[in-house]
Amino acid sequence: MNEFFDRNYSLPKVCDGATNLNCRVKFQILLASLRKKAPTWRRKMHYNYRTKGTCAQVINFDIEDGIVKNVEFTGGCEGNLKAIPRLIEGCPAEEVATKLRGVTCGGRSTSCADQLATALLGAVEEDKN
Repeated sequence: MNEFFDRNYSLPKVCDGATNLNCRVKFQILLASLRKKAPTWRRKMHYNYRTKGTCAQVINFDIEDGIVKNVEFTGGCEGNLKAIPRLIEGCPAEEVATKLRGVTCGGRSTSCADQLATALLGAVEEDKN
């Protein structure tokens, strides 16, 4: 990109601004379209969530472009907490939160899955703001 544009990003170096009006117009159209488009880079955020009312103490996870990745639980029932990350890896965060929200464990009003849903919804809300 630096080879094509001058330092002020005014005109491509291949355009002669004084004699090539067509090139100048095309460049202005290109700039206008670039301003309207959403960024194309990947947004990746890492989260650490301290749980409340469960055996697992912490849930670590990433959300990349709205997709859940790298979920790890600290503490809790080993089998379940190995299965949950495998099942949700690569799924949309909001979809996972909707499915896991309200799951209880024993006599508790929450569970590790419910806490993960809470964490994901909080992360999605934080990302929107």
